[in-house]
This record gives sequence, structure tokens and C-alpha cells, in this order.
Amino acid sequence: MDQKIFSGVGNKIRNEALYRAGIHPLSMIGKIPAAKITKLVNEVVKYAKLFNKELDTKGKNTSFAVYQQTYAADGSEVTMKVLPKSKRKLFYSEHKQKLYE
Repeated sequence: MDQKIFSGVGNKIRNEALYRAGIHPLSMIGKIPAAKITKLVNEVVKYAKLFNKELDTKGKNTSFAVYQQTYAADGSEVTMKVLPKSKRKLFYSEHKQKLYE
């Protein structure tokens, strides 16, 4: 997702929230149903809290479902793609995350 639209959320949280919401990171924002956008916002908040809690208690994050993983939490293969302009890495499951185009 374009940082101009999905700004303010770190790459790790973005990858994880998109996975949890079931949205493919290369989806067109205007094609994603409103209910899915609401779910995504809720997942960003939930995962950001978990992310920060783990940093506070463990000093590192271990709750990654897709970020830097070979297999997602659901057992599906994780695809990694580098965005050409920003050089940020996308981690996603073709099986679990729907592409809206």
C-alpha cells in the first residue's frame, strides 16, 4: 500500500495488519470494501499495541505472522517483494490475502 495513503504505520506493523485483515498489500485502495478498511484500521491498532507490549516486556518482537517469515501463521508460503521506489519489503500470503484491483 502506498505510504501516501497508509502513512504513519511502520513497515512491520503494516505487513502484519494487512495479513490479519486479509488484504493483499498491492491492492488498490479504492477497490477495498469499506468493511475491510474498517477491519484493517482495527488490526493496525490491535497489532500496534501487541508490538509495543512485546517491546516493553521482551525487548524484541516475536509475534510476526508474515514479516520476515518463510511461512505465514496459517502455514501458507510467504512472498517477499521489494517496492522499487521506497525499497521497503512487503511480506504477504497469496493464500490468505485478497488482491483488490
